[in-house]
Amino acid sequence: MSNKIQQQTPPVLFVVFNRLETVKRSFEAIRQAAPAQFFIAADGPRDSRSGEKEICQSVRNYILEHIDWECEVKVRFQEKNLGCKVAVSSAIDWFFSEVEEGIILEDDCLPCKDFFRYAAAALEFYRDDPSVMHINGNILRNYAPDKNCCAYFYRYAHVWGWASWRRAWKLYDVDVKDFTPQKMFDVFPDDRQQAARWNEILTAVIEGEPGFNTWDFQWTYAIMVNKGWCISPIRNLISNIGAEQTTHDMGNVTDLLGSKTFDMPEILNFPIARENEPLEIENEVYRKFYRKRNLISRIIAKVSKIFSGVL
Repeated sequence: MSNKIQQQTPPVLFVVFNRLETVKRSFEAIRQAAPAQFFIAADGPRDSRSGEKEICQSVRNYILEHIDWECEVKVRFQEKNLGCKVAVSSAIDWFFSEVEEGIILEDDCLPCKDFFRYAAAALEFYRDDPSVMHINGNILRNYAPDKNCCAYFYRYAHVWGWASWRRAWKLYDVDVKDFTPQKMFDVFPDDRQQAARWNEILTAVIEGEPGFNTWDFQWTYAIMVNKGWCISPIRNLISNIGAEQTTHDMGNVTDLLGSKTFDMPEILNFPIARENEPLEIENEVYRKFYRKRNLISRIIAKVSKIFSGVL
Protein backbone atom coordinates (compact mmCIF):
# COMPACT_ATOMS: atom_id res chain seq x y z
CA MET A 1 0.00 0.00 0.00
CA SER A 2 3.01 2.32 0.41
CA ASN A 3 3.13 3.13 -3.31
CA LYS A 4 -0.34 4.63 -3.38
CA ILE A 5 -1.23 8.30 -3.12
CA GLN A 6 -1.86 9.20 0.52
CA GLN A 7 -4.40 11.98 -0.10
CA GLN A 8 -8.12 11.39 0.14
CA THR A 9 -9.18 10.57 -3.41
CA PRO A 10 -12.80 11.47 -4.27
CA PRO A 11 -15.22 8.74 -5.37
CA VAL A 12 -14.40 7.51 -8.88
CA LEU A 13 -16.74 6.28 -11.60
CA PHE A 14 -14.97 4.08 -14.14
CA VAL A 15 -16.95 3.72 -17.38
CA VAL A 16 -15.87 0.74 -19.48
CA PHE A 17 -17.00 -1.41 -22.40
CA ASN A 18 -14.86 -3.74 -24.50
CA ARG A 19 -11.28 -2.40 -24.53
CA LEU A 20 -9.18 -4.52 -22.20
CA GLU A 21 -5.80 -3.01 -23.08
CA THR A 22 -6.86 0.57 -22.37
CA VAL A 23 -8.71 -0.58 -19.25
CA LYS A 24 -5.51 -2.12 -17.88
CA ARG A 25 -3.64 1.18 -18.15
CA SER A 26 -6.38 3.51 -16.91
CA PHE A 27 -7.35 1.12 -14.09
CA GLU A 28 -3.75 1.09 -12.86
CA ALA A 29 -3.88 4.87 -12.47
CA ILE A 30 -7.08 4.54 -10.43
CA ARG A 31 -5.51 1.73 -8.41
CA GLN A 32 -2.60 4.01 -7.50
CA ALA A 33 -5.04 6.72 -6.40
CA ALA A 34 -6.97 4.16 -4.29
CA PRO A 35 -10.39 5.84 -3.98
CA ALA A 36 -12.39 4.75 -0.94
CA GLN A 37 -15.49 4.54 -3.16
CA PHE A 38 -15.09 2.92 -6.55
CA PHE A 39 -17.95 2.66 -9.04
CA ILE A 40 -17.73 0.58 -12.21
CA ALA A 41 -20.25 0.95 -15.04
CA ALA A 42 -20.04 -1.34 -18.07
CA ASP A 43 -22.23 -1.31 -21.16
CA GLY A 44 -23.43 -4.66 -22.46
CA PRO A 45 -22.26 -6.46 -25.61
CA ARG A 46 -23.85 -5.87 -29.01
CA ASP A 47 -25.78 -8.82 -30.42
CA SER A 48 -24.36 -8.06 -33.86
CA ARG A 49 -20.72 -8.48 -32.76
CA SER A 50 -19.56 -12.06 -32.49
CA GLY A 51 -17.42 -12.72 -29.42
CA GLU A 52 -18.09 -9.33 -27.84
CA LYS A 53 -19.88 -10.86 -24.86
CA GLU A 54 -16.71 -12.69 -23.88
CA ILE A 55 -14.57 -9.58 -24.41
CA CYS A 56 -16.87 -7.47 -22.23
CA GLN A 57 -16.78 -10.11 -19.52
CA SER A 58 -12.98 -10.21 -19.61
CA VAL A 59 -12.91 -6.44 -19.00
CA ARG A 60 -15.20 -6.75 -16.00
CA ASN A 61 -13.30 -9.71 -14.60
CA TYR A 62 -9.96 -7.95 -14.93
CA ILE A 63 -11.09 -4.93 -12.92
CA LEU A 64 -12.75 -6.92 -10.15
CA GLU A 65 -9.81 -9.28 -9.84
CA HIS A 66 -7.28 -6.46 -9.49
CA ILE A 67 -8.92 -4.30 -6.82
CA ASP A 68 -6.36 -4.74 -4.05
CA TRP A 69 -7.00 -1.72 -1.84
CA GLU A 70 -9.64 -1.23 0.81
CA CYS A 71 -12.67 0.39 -0.80
CA GLU A 72 -16.41 0.20 -1.28
CA VAL A 73 -17.10 -1.22 -4.73
CA LYS A 74 -20.36 -0.79 -6.59
CA VAL A 75 -21.03 -2.11 -10.09
CA ARG A 76 -23.57 -1.47 -12.80
CA PHE A 77 -23.09 -4.12 -15.47
CA GLN A 78 -25.52 -4.04 -18.38
CA GLU A 79 -26.61 -7.31 -19.97
CA LYS A 80 -27.72 -5.61 -23.20
CA ASN A 81 -26.00 -2.87 -25.13
CA LEU A 82 -27.40 0.58 -24.48
CA GLY A 83 -25.06 2.56 -26.74
CA CYS A 84 -22.88 5.51 -25.83
CA LYS A 85 -25.64 8.07 -25.25
CA VAL A 86 -27.70 6.07 -22.77
CA ALA A 87 -24.97 3.90 -21.26
CA VAL A 88 -22.71 6.76 -20.21
CA SER A 89 -25.37 9.30 -19.21
CA SER A 90 -27.31 6.77 -17.13
CA ALA A 91 -24.06 5.61 -15.49
CA ILE A 92 -23.35 9.18 -14.41
CA ASP A 93 -26.97 9.50 -13.21
CA TRP A 94 -26.39 6.40 -11.07
CA PHE A 95 -23.06 7.70 -9.77
CA PHE A 96 -24.50 11.03 -8.61
CA SER A 97 -27.48 9.31 -7.04
CA GLU A 98 -24.94 7.64 -4.75
CA VAL A 99 -22.42 10.43 -4.10
CA GLU A 100 -22.45 14.22 -3.81
CA GLU A 101 -19.30 14.71 -5.86
CA GLY A 102 -16.69 12.72 -7.69
CA ILE A 103 -14.48 11.90 -10.67
CA ILE A 104 -15.60 10.36 -13.96
CA LEU A 105 -13.11 8.44 -16.09
CA GLU A 106 -13.83 6.49 -19.25
CA ASP A 107 -11.61 3.55 -20.08
CA ASP A 108 -9.51 5.38 -22.69
CA CYS A 109 -8.66 8.30 -20.40
CA LEU A 110 -5.31 7.89 -18.67
CA PRO A 111 -4.87 10.36 -15.80
CA CYS A 112 -1.53 11.36 -14.37
CA LYS A 113 -1.23 11.14 -10.59
CA ASP A 114 -1.67 14.91 -10.15
CA PHE A 115 -5.12 14.74 -11.72
CA PHE A 116 -6.58 13.16 -8.59
CA ARG A 117 -4.96 15.72 -6.29
CA TYR A 118 -6.14 18.59 -8.48
CA ALA A 119 -9.70 17.21 -8.83
CA ALA A 120 -10.02 16.63 -5.10
CA ALA A 121 -8.84 20.16 -4.31
CA ALA A 122 -11.10 21.76 -6.94
CA LEU A 123 -14.14 19.78 -5.80
CA GLU A 124 -13.59 21.05 -2.28
CA PHE A 125 -12.77 24.64 -3.23
CA TYR A 126 -15.84 25.16 -5.46
CA ARG A 127 -18.18 22.81 -3.61
CA ASP A 128 -20.53 25.58 -2.51
CA ASP A 129 -20.26 27.72 -5.65
CA PRO A 130 -23.22 26.81 -7.89
CA SER A 131 -21.79 28.75 -10.81
CA VAL A 132 -18.95 26.22 -11.15
CA MET A 133 -20.37 23.05 -12.69
CA HIS A 134 -17.47 21.09 -14.15
CA ILE A 135 -13.77 20.44 -13.55
CA ASN A 136 -11.73 19.67 -16.67
CA GLY A 137 -8.81 17.27 -16.56
CA ASN A 138 -7.59 17.55 -20.13
CA ILE A 139 -6.88 20.74 -22.03
CA LEU A 140 -5.94 21.57 -25.59
CA ARG A 141 -2.66 23.22 -24.66
CA ASN A 142 -0.95 24.35 -21.48
CA TYR A 143 -1.90 27.85 -20.43
CA ALA A 144 -0.92 30.23 -17.64
CA PRO A 145 -3.24 33.27 -17.42
CA ASP A 146 -2.04 33.99 -13.89
CA LYS A 147 1.21 32.52 -12.59
CA ASN A 148 -0.30 32.43 -9.10
CA CYS A 149 -3.25 30.22 -10.09
CA CYS A 150 -3.30 26.55 -11.04
CA ALA A 151 -6.47 26.83 -13.13
CA TYR A 152 -8.74 29.22 -14.99
CA PHE A 153 -12.41 29.72 -15.78
CA TYR A 154 -13.64 28.40 -19.06
CA ARG A 155 -16.94 27.58 -20.82
CA TYR A 156 -16.28 24.25 -22.55
CA ALA A 157 -16.63 20.97 -20.70
CA HIS A 158 -13.91 18.51 -21.73
CA VAL A 159 -14.81 14.95 -20.80
CA TRP A 160 -11.50 13.09 -21.15
CA GLY A 161 -11.33 12.81 -17.37
CA TRP A 162 -13.37 15.24 -15.30
CA ALA A 163 -15.16 15.84 -12.00
CA SER A 164 -18.38 17.43 -10.85
CA TRP A 165 -21.09 17.55 -8.21
CA ARG A 166 -24.62 16.18 -7.90
CA ARG A 167 -25.89 19.75 -7.63
CA ALA A 168 -24.58 20.47 -11.12
CA TRP A 169 -25.47 17.18 -12.79
CA LYS A 170 -29.12 17.57 -11.76
CA LEU A 171 -29.33 20.32 -14.41
CA TYR A 172 -28.43 17.78 -17.11
CA ASP A 173 -30.99 16.32 -19.51
CA VAL A 174 -29.73 13.77 -22.01
CA ASP A 175 -32.70 14.59 -24.29
CA VAL A 176 -32.28 18.39 -23.95
CA LYS A 177 -36.05 18.78 -23.91
CA ASP A 178 -35.81 22.50 -23.12
CA PHE A 179 -33.66 23.23 -26.18
CA THR A 180 -34.57 26.17 -28.40
CA PRO A 181 -32.30 27.76 -31.01
CA GLN A 182 -32.62 31.14 -29.36
CA LYS A 183 -30.85 29.87 -26.23
CA MET A 184 -27.60 29.39 -28.09
CA PHE A 185 -27.81 32.88 -29.58
CA ASP A 186 -28.20 34.11 -25.99
CA VAL A 187 -25.07 32.15 -25.01
CA PHE A 188 -23.08 33.53 -27.96
CA PRO A 189 -24.58 37.00 -28.54
CA ASP A 190 -21.46 38.19 -30.38
CA ASP A 191 -20.77 35.03 -32.36
CA ARG A 192 -23.77 34.07 -34.47
CA GLN A 193 -21.72 31.55 -36.44
CA GLN A 194 -20.86 29.54 -33.33
CA ALA A 195 -24.42 29.82 -32.02
CA ALA A 196 -25.72 28.48 -35.32
CA ARG A 197 -23.21 25.64 -35.25
CA TRP A 198 -24.24 24.62 -31.74
CA ASN A 199 -27.86 24.67 -32.85
CA GLU A 200 -26.89 22.34 -35.67
CA ILE A 201 -25.04 20.00 -33.30
CA LEU A 202 -27.84 19.84 -30.75
CA THR A 203 -30.46 19.30 -33.44
CA ALA A 204 -28.39 16.38 -34.75
CA VAL A 205 -28.24 14.92 -31.23
CA ILE A 206 -31.99 15.31 -30.71
CA GLU A 207 -32.80 13.77 -34.09
CA GLY A 208 -30.35 10.93 -33.55
CA GLU A 209 -28.28 11.52 -36.66
CA PRO A 210 -25.45 9.03 -37.33
CA GLY A 211 -22.38 9.91 -35.31
CA PHE A 212 -24.33 11.86 -32.69
CA ASN A 213 -25.41 9.00 -30.41
CA THR A 214 -23.62 10.68 -27.56
CA TRP A 215 -24.17 12.34 -24.18
CA ASP A 216 -21.49 15.02 -23.86
CA PHE A 217 -22.82 17.80 -26.10
CA GLN A 218 -25.87 17.88 -23.83
CA TRP A 219 -23.65 18.42 -20.79
CA THR A 220 -21.87 21.37 -22.39
CA TYR A 221 -25.31 22.75 -23.32
CA ALA A 222 -26.51 22.43 -19.71
CA ILE A 223 -23.48 24.34 -18.46
CA MET A 224 -23.82 27.07 -21.05
CA VAL A 225 -27.55 27.74 -20.71
CA ASN A 226 -27.26 27.77 -16.92
CA LYS A 227 -24.47 30.34 -17.14
CA GLY A 228 -22.11 27.88 -15.55
CA TRP A 229 -18.34 27.71 -15.59
CA CYS A 230 -15.79 25.00 -16.03
CA ILE A 231 -12.46 24.99 -14.23
CA SER A 232 -9.50 24.03 -16.39
CA PRO A 233 -6.00 23.20 -15.13
CA ILE A 234 -3.06 25.16 -16.48
CA ARG A 235 -1.39 21.86 -17.42
CA ASN A 236 -2.84 18.88 -19.25
CA LEU A 237 -3.54 16.05 -16.80
CA ILE A 238 -5.18 13.42 -19.02
CA SER A 239 -3.89 11.46 -21.98
CA ASN A 240 -6.47 9.85 -24.25
CA ILE A 241 -5.13 6.42 -25.17
CA GLY A 242 -8.04 5.38 -27.39
CA ALA A 243 -8.14 4.83 -31.13
CA GLU A 244 -8.95 7.50 -33.71
CA GLN A 245 -11.90 9.60 -32.63
CA THR A 246 -13.88 11.64 -35.11
CA THR A 247 -17.55 12.45 -34.82
CA HIS A 248 -19.70 12.88 -37.93
CA ASP A 249 -18.63 16.18 -39.46
CA MET A 250 -16.86 17.42 -36.34
CA GLY A 251 -13.20 18.34 -36.21
CA ASN A 252 -10.66 15.54 -36.21
CA VAL A 253 -8.92 15.25 -32.83
CA THR A 254 -6.63 12.36 -33.73
CA ASP A 255 -3.52 14.48 -33.22
CA LEU A 256 -4.60 15.11 -29.61
CA LEU A 257 -4.66 11.41 -28.72
CA GLY A 258 -1.83 10.43 -26.42
CA SER A 259 -1.12 14.02 -25.44
CA LYS A 260 1.63 14.41 -22.86
CA THR A 261 0.64 15.12 -19.27
CA PHE A 262 2.40 17.45 -16.85
CA ASP A 263 2.78 17.92 -13.10
CA MET A 264 0.79 20.63 -11.36
CA PRO A 265 2.28 23.17 -8.93
CA GLU A 266 2.83 21.82 -5.44
CA ILE A 267 0.48 24.45 -4.03
CA LEU A 268 -2.88 24.59 -5.80
CA ASN A 269 -4.29 28.11 -5.81
CA PHE A 270 -7.65 28.39 -7.56
CA PRO A 271 -9.03 31.53 -9.20
CA ILE A 272 -12.07 33.36 -7.90
CA ALA A 273 -12.62 36.10 -10.50
CA ARG A 274 -14.93 35.10 -13.35
CA GLU A 275 -13.27 37.00 -16.19
CA ASN A 276 -13.32 34.92 -19.35
CA GLU A 277 -9.61 35.42 -19.97
CA PRO A 278 -8.71 32.47 -22.21
CA LEU A 279 -11.05 33.48 -25.03
CA GLU A 280 -8.48 32.58 -27.68
CA ILE A 281 -8.23 29.05 -26.27
CA GLU A 282 -12.02 28.76 -26.43
CA ASN A 283 -11.92 29.87 -30.04
CA GLU A 284 -9.17 27.35 -30.73
CA VAL A 285 -11.21 24.57 -29.15
CA TYR A 286 -14.22 25.54 -31.23
CA ARG A 287 -12.16 25.42 -34.41
CA LYS A 288 -10.61 22.09 -33.43
CA PHE A 289 -13.57 20.20 -31.99
CA TYR A 290 -16.87 21.74 -32.98
CA ARG A 291 -16.63 23.68 -36.20
CA LYS A 292 -18.03 21.79 -39.18
CA ARG A 293 -15.36 20.45 -41.48
CA ASN A 294 -15.50 21.38 -45.13
CA LEU A 295 -16.67 18.87 -47.72
CA ILE A 296 -13.16 17.79 -48.78
CA SER A 297 -12.13 17.12 -45.17
CA ARG A 298 -15.28 15.08 -44.56
CA ILE A 299 -14.66 12.97 -47.68
CA ILE A 300 -11.04 12.34 -46.67
CA ALA A 301 -12.12 11.34 -43.17
CA LYS A 302 -14.74 8.93 -44.50
CA VAL A 303 -12.34 7.31 -46.95
CA SER A 304 -9.78 6.96 -44.15
CA LYS A 305 -12.35 5.22 -41.97
CA ILE A 306 -13.30 2.83 -44.77
CA PHE A 307 -9.70 1.79 -45.38
CA SER A 308 -9.00 1.48 -41.64
CA GLY A 309 -11.98 -0.80 -41.17
CA VAL A 310 -13.94 1.61 -38.96
CA LEU A 311 -16.74 1.77 -41.54
